[in-house]
Amino acid sequence: MQSHDVRQDEERSYAFIVVIALLIAAFVAIVVALIMRRDTDYALVLATPQDCLRAFDETKCRAIVARAMEIQASTGPRFDDQRVCEMQYGFGNCMPATVLNQAFYTPGVAAIVLARGLVDDPNGMIPLYFDSGDKGGAQGRRVLFRGRPIGILRDKRFGGAAISVLTDLSGKPLTSKAIKRLRG
Repeated sequence: MQSHDVRQDEERSYAFIVVIALLIAAFVAIVVALIMRRDTDYALVLATPQDCLRAFDETKCRAIVARAMEIQASTGPRFDDQRVCEMQYGFGNCMPATVLNQAFYTPGVAAIVLARGLVDDPNGMIPLYFDSGDKGGAQGRRVLFRGRPIGILRDKRFGGAAISVLTDLSGKPLTSKAIKRLRG
């Protein structure tokens, strides 16, 4: 009879070990699935005042716009004459700027793109301006930073609201990592 009890104990121990191993395997599978499923950290696109006000208060939006204008003045094309700038970028599409007491004109900012979590870090922000040769259409307009094409800016409707969408040139949304790389 004792051998029967010993055998039952061995079977119970084996079953217990199998159950524990299955629980550990399930836990590991869930953790791996959660890590693999992490959402991509898409950049925040601010092309209109409403875009900014959806994410920040008015004071923060003003600070973001002011910083973007400073960056644009340092990185955008420069023209001594507003009319020459407007001949290339369109009437009303150029803004006055000053860097180191030098006054000039540069294309106006079409959109501000922020790496999430780096709103107050200048390296997490890029101001974009429209490509002078791209007049736009249903597919959106090409935008530039430092003279390089970055992507396509378009407006999409979500319910009744217009939402600004920026994709890279291959049609994929820009990530915060891409913004940091472009700015760095």
